[in-house]
Parts: sequence; C-alpha cells; structure tokens
Amino acid sequence: MDEELTPLENVEEKRVEDGTLETQLFSWDGWDGDHECMIFYNPILKVQIGKHPPGTKFDHATILFDKSILQLSNNGPMVNNLARVIYNAEYKLKLTIGETISE
Repeated sequence: MDEELTPLENVEEKRVEDGTLETQLFSWDGWDGDHECMIFYNPILKVQIGKHPPGTKFDHATILFDKSILQLSNNGPMVNNLARVIYNAEYKLKLTIGETISE
C-alpha cells in the first residue's frame, strides 16, 4: 500500500521543548557517566521530587539506568581526604507516556 506521508509539523521543536528526562527534572553545571549511570553536578530541581520543591539544590543527582533509580545527594565531611556522600533521597523512576508526537 503506497500511502502518501504528510510531513509532521513542529515535531523537532516539541522534542527540544520537552527535552530529555534529566532536563525535565533539573538543571546542572556538569555531568559524567556512561550507559549504566549518569552523575550530574550541582543540580537544581525544576519540579517537585518527593518532599523537595523546585529550586532545591544538591551536590549530585545520579541516575542509575540499570536499576531505574534517581539518587539526590550532598557531600558530607571529608574523611581521609575524600568527601563522603550523604544520600538525601532515592527514588524509583517510572515511565509515564506523555502526549502523542506522531503516529
């Protein structure tokens, strides 16, 4: 069946506007990671996450892709010249399907 395809309008603009998962959750100064885990430095929440309102700052936000977990943490006191990490909160990430971009 040869069906004529109609170009989708504003699809790319919508994707940029919504952004990636992490850009919807928080802004950050830098990041490091691989396909299993991403660590974001100095994140500032854009949305309410648990009891933490938008604007809450942390030292780190870590997304563990293989476990679907978001960890929000701060540096604690130095021990043997290493900063201890204090996990303020840990959340299970669940997928919610948003509006249709194209079908």
